[in-house]
Amino acid sequence: MNNIPSLKYLFKILGIFTVVFTALILISSFDGVRKGHNIFYCSITNVIFNSINPEIRADFSTETRMDLKHYGIAIELYNEKKYKKRQLTKSQLRQIRPEVTKYPNLHALVLVPTIFLFCLFIATPIPIKSKLLKIPFALLVFYICLVFYYSYIFSLTLNKGNFELDSIWHFIIRPFGVDNLEMINIFVIIIWGGLTIPQMMSLNHSKKG
Repeated sequence: MNNIPSLKYLFKILGIFTVVFTALILISSFDGVRKGHNIFYCSITNVIFNSINPEIRADFSTETRMDLKHYGIAIELYNEKKYKKRQLTKSQLRQIRPEVTKYPNLHALVLVPTIFLFCLFIATPIPIKSKLLKIPFALLVFYICLVFYYSYIFSLTLNKGNFELDSIWHFIIRPFGVDNLEMINIFVIIIWGGLTIPQMMSLNHSKKG
């Protein structure tokens, strides 16, 4: 019974999470913070997405053909099979009209879940050194999950609502094909749990010993 956390201890953890989460959400409401995050996210995701996805070329950008005041970024999609042989550079590619352009709400889709993931780690009772190592790795895993999520949505868009399990790649991305924000937060919880729960159990076992 002595190893069961007290209510006071649990409320302390919840309090840390709530304070940090609220503060970061307020900070993220500033335009400068959102724009900075959008630029950072586009630079990272362009590399990850176009390195992983074998079928679609995507240009994540804050600089596009229209005013992004209400969106933050634009994602221009190209069929990779059409342009791969030509080995076009990014500047050359942007001179071609994209097949589809999407304007996601990056704040709700990425920034808030990222803050949620960060705060889960901050509030988790594991050593600070572990947090410093695991937070960047968790963010990378989250970004890769989003690439799989985008890949499904974009494939569905380019194929006019049709998605067939006709390749290994489609089998990989199909589990990520859930078009709602609640599932993205579930991805976050799974990533956090996978990286922290085993360690917390190990620490608890060591204390018993």
